[in-house]
Amino acid sequence: QAPYRDVPTQAKYDDAFVELVGWYWTEGTAGPGRRITLSQSERVNPSKTARIRNALTKLYGHEQRNVHKGRVVGPPTWKETTYSGNVVFVLSVAAAESLREVVIGKEKIVDADFIRSLTHAQLELFIDVSLQADGHRNTIGQASEQRIRAFEMACILAGKTPRTRAYEDRGWSCRILQ
Repeated sequence: QAPYRDVPTQAKYDDAFVELVGWYWTEGTAGPGRRITLSQSERVNPSKTARIRNALTKLYGHEQRNVHKGRVVGPPTWKETTYSGNVVFVLSVAAAESLREVVIGKEKIVDADFIRSLTHAQLELFIDVSLQADGHRNTIGQASEQRIRAFEMACILAGKTPRTRAYEDRGWSCRILQ
């Protein structure tokens, strides 16, 4: 299958933001006070932890320790903590707002307009990070059909052949066939 012809050639979003969307919709959490958290095991997945840290630093600068109150005012910031052996990245409300604009609601459904606005390279990045976050090479599983459909759409636009299946007790999966 060939990539979709009308994929944008000019990036609307920074690649680091596209990467954070991939981490958030698959494994992130909408925390208290409208914050967002992303977590990974530094011991088991040091490269994934480093990728999240690098994307956050590129977008919002170095870690700021004063994120705990979840302030709306001020620049977007983030901090890193450790909980139960995992590194937890806490985004301030200001940093979380841009993610919430393209990953909708508590269901964390990636907006179709966001997917359609990605360049071919960004579609590939989004797919790769989503798979890494979910822990697989070519298959992703989610409880929500709408969440899987957004990933499926990204695959189709990138020229990949997705195979989506529903499982009676386990939700949905999407496997990339090529």
